[in-house]
Order: sequence, then structure tokens, then C-alpha cells
Amino acid sequence: MQINFIHSRNSAHSIRRALAVVAAGTIAFGVLTGCAPEPEIPTPDEITTQTDEETKWPELDKEPEKATVLPADFPDAFPVPEGVEIYDVGSRDDGSWYLVLRAPTAAEADALWQQIIAAGNFEAADAVETVEGGTSATLTSEKANVAAMSLPQEDGSVLMNYDISVFTLMP
Repeated sequence: MQINFIHSRNSAHSIRRALAVVAAGTIAFGVLTGCAPEPEIPTPDEITTQTDEETKWPELDKEPEKATVLPADFPDAFPVPEGVEIYDVGSRDDGSWYLVLRAPTAAEADALWQQIIAAGNFEAADAVETVEGGTSATLTSEKANVAAMSLPQEDGSVLMNYDISVFTLMP
């Protein structure tokens, strides 16, 4: 026997039965999902804590060693006056070096800056004062291009950074 819910005489009874089945299913679903186990949260004793020593990067704790002697391949195109304090120097790649000089005072730094420009036959361009109170400029000559910057330090000394690129003719 086939039951037609819409046209049967017991349609009200059939609708109630269908609603009861849906309600029972919904309740059963709610009960079953409500019984799911709670996620386990570790107690403070179970949590492993890391100390500062375990999370530090050792290479960041040390300042890299500085070279204070001009390398043998340092370019003649950039004159380094006798007796200046070399704070750091090195090669970046073929045809490119960096040099950091230290002057004890701002007046000595200005004199050294001018001495290097004159000795290297450099022309200073794009000179601007930096936020720190130093100077930034591009120094050019027939043999080299130099990004130069002076950086005043808290103790009154001045670091002078030179990024040097030497022009070479290809064979």
C-alpha cells in the first residue's frame, strides 16, 4: 500500500510522524556531537618553556670581525691618506670594495673628506646632509665611482663609509 502524504486522510497524522522523525534525528545528532571528547589542554606543568639562551641566534650575538689593514688588491684609484684609522675594509666582489675610516672629531672628518676628494681627483655630486648630521655624496673620477657617507657617532667621532667601484677596461 502506497501512502500519499499530501492527499491521504491521515495526512495530519503522517505530517506529525514525519516531524517526529526529523526531530528525533536532530536530537540524536546533537547528543552524539555533544559527547565528543574535549580537546586536551596541557597544564602549566606540562608546558615546556624555552629560555632566552635557547632561542638566541649565536651569529647575531657577536659583531663581525673588522679588517683594519688594506687588502693587497685594494684599488689605487681610491687614495687612502697615511696615518688614518681604518675602521673596516674589504672586497664586495670583483671591482668593488668598501672602506670605513674613523676620524676622532667632526673637524678632522671634514678635512679628511676634502683630502680624499682632492687626492683622488674626485668630483662630488648629489651632496646632502643626512638625518644623523653627516654628509652623503657620490664621488666620481676617471677611474672610480664612490658612494660616500659620513656618520657622526655619539662619542664625537665620525665614521666615513666609502663604497668603491673601479672602472676597468675589458680585454
